[in-house]
Amino acid sequence: MPMGPVRHTEGGCPGPSIRGTVYDQAGNPLPGVRLWMYDQWANEAFAESKSGAIDFGQYDFPIFHNGPVMFYVTILGPDGSPISPTVEVPHRQGPYPAANCHWLDWKRVR
Repeated sequence: MPMGPVRHTEGGCPGPSIRGTVYDQAGNPLPGVRLWMYDQWANEAFAESKSGAIDFGQYDFPIFHNGPVMFYVTILGPDGSPISPTVEVPHRQGPYPAANCHWLDWKRVR
């Protein structure tokens, strides 16, 4: 489940992106979780939460589009099917038109 609403910032990341951390039920970072992002034009990308010492449990989706776009992010199960709610992430639109970093953390609930 998402741990709260998407947070939007103007900076604080190496480039325009959607990023966050996946946690287990106890609040520990969780590596190896597959995520799916797509936009309103059916472009899609996949990411996996990382297992490195510095970025354990973190994921990121670089954004290569500078104009307004709506992204959708969900967690995928081992068989590739969605197992979480899909979260909308507005980029360059709505109340945060200058934000280029979007933060979305997840927590396993079972």
